[in-house]
Amino acid sequence: MAKYNLLFVGPWPPPFGGIASNLFVLLPAIKNKGYNVITLSYTESEVEIHRQEMGVNNIYFSPVSFFKKNTFSIISNAIRGLKHQKGLTIKKFIRAVTIAERVNKIVEQEDISFIFTYDNDQLHLSPFIKRKNKSPRIFCSIYGAFFLTPDVYLNEKKFLRHAVSHTDKILSCSRYCADSGKEFLGIDYPTKVIYNNVDEILFNPQNDGNKIREKYNIPENAIVLMTMGRIGVDMGIDFLIREIDSITSIDKNLIVFFVGARAELCDSVELLAKSNTQVRFAFSIPIEEKHYFFAACDIFTAPTKDKHACMGIANIEAMMSGKAVIASRSGGHPETIEDNVSGILVPFENGKLSVEFYIDKLNILVKNPQIRNEYGEQGRKRALKLFTNDQIVEEHLDIIREFS
Repeated sequence: MAKYNLLFVGPWPPPFGGIASNLFVLLPAIKNKGYNVITLSYTESEVEIHRQEMGVNNIYFSPVSFFKKNTFSIISNAIRGLKHQKGLTIKKFIRAVTIAERVNKIVEQEDISFIFTYDNDQLHLSPFIKRKNKSPRIFCSIYGAFFLTPDVYLNEKKFLRHAVSHTDKILSCSRYCADSGKEFLGIDYPTKVIYNNVDEILFNPQNDGNKIREKYNIPENAIVLMTMGRIGVDMGIDFLIREIDSITSIDKNLIVFFVGARAELCDSVELLAKSNTQVRFAFSIPIEEKHYFFAACDIFTAPTKDKHACMGIANIEAMMSGKAVIASRSGGHPETIEDNVSGILVPFENGKLSVEFYIDKLNILVKNPQIRNEYGEQGRKRALKLFTNDQIVEEHLDIIREFS
């Protein structure tokens, strides 16, 4: 018999974003500890999908389709829950009630004891989840959206303060993000930082990246600077595009490798590769090959937009793979990377990444393999100390024990 039944409201892959990658590794390990694990993810499909993968029961549902099929009960619940609206727009209010209705059905059917939600907007659910004697317990993971896009949440402050009061604890993958709402909302609340986890066996310095190099026509003597994430402005891809001539002029053997999920700057990267022979790209790669891409690079870079990064799971994957990292001081990056020990943190000047600093430090990494190796070794040590899956599983079990 399972110790407890747990519901995780968040993205189960594909596609593989930071949260999905985290849950994909985390949840099967929690299942192996004797817990029944269920995920609720969103889909565009009108038909609700149920699928089991690695022992995790996955439910994919469309809030729009669910509303159409349960309009009467949802509207009735919305009327009863008007006291919780607190200025939330009608559209968001109905959406929150709709998703909470699906959550409530799962709670009742599966006897859920703990609910974990992911993303700031999932806070909207908490006042509408039915609880008896504070059961099920609710833990909401939030990220840096209050800092990054404050205008989106300005008119929701009253509601969000109310929503936080209906959670047992706010979680996040960095102190930066866990505390993000305190200043913005002007309230205090209990928090717990649980870092993102990386499989230390899958991501390790012994992996062979030669097949990736061969596939993307990267010479054996090339020094590869790789970025991995959404190919968009928020990930700092525009910075790399804009400064590509300064970057590639550091060394004729330097290859800049853009890897990640398709976003608004993919076309620009493809055009860049046509005009600059030192540029390569790989979009929407198979998750099964991800660790080989890290093996194929010499330096990893995350020039993420100011205030955007909660932590940067790709940074940790690079560190676990024994690679030197040069990243912006965005968000929670300083909690991941020890500056000048396990990597280099690049400052912002008036909200923009310092080009001079970045190029100067990158030049040192490119031309000094010993320094690259030292950063890589220290990064691996730090990742093994803080970011293994076993440790992050225990962090989750600790919070379950705390409220059991």
